[in-house]
Amino acid sequence: MLEPFKSPQQIGPPSRRSDPSLIAAVDVLRPMQSKSNRTTIHDLERAERKRLFRNRLLSLWPVVLGLTLGCFAPQLRHALAPSEPWGAWLVFPFAALAGRPELHLSGESSHIIRLIALYAQFPVEGLLMRLMMRNRVTVSGVAREVFLVHFLGAVELCLLSGMAAQLALR
Repeated sequence: MLEPFKSPQQIGPPSRRSDPSLIAAVDVLRPMQSKSNRTTIHDLERAERKRLFRNRLLSLWPVVLGLTLGCFAPQLRHALAPSEPWGAWLVFPFAALAGRPELHLSGESSHIIRLIALYAQFPVEGLLMRLMMRNRVTVSGVAREVFLVHFLGAVELCLLSGMAAQLALR
């Protein structure tokens, strides 16, 4: 009944407890065990760093998509030429707004600003998507926001061009 209250020297046979070869073996195993633990911890930390790096790279997909679309923006604008003005207004509202006469820019500066807006629109939207997604907004929520911005740009273009007034007078 008093077995749990005995000291370690009283539990086992005395010949095995005081064997110097066992003590030496334990002393040899202890550094190996801690080195193994350090290696395991180092491997776990390395795997965690790789996982975090991979997650950071994967979180940059909106920026990469925006840069890719920005590179192909002139071809996309050319493909939308048959649906002028609505197609270009919905996809590139900022480039269309940059070319409006209400800005009172000269012809050359208006052209340069339209080109900058054409090439920069998708990368800027990709960066904004990435920033919104950091706040745990879903992809569909971000797409809704981008669509809303494009829609509002197209509505502003309708108002500036006088189309809304013509439609209202009919």
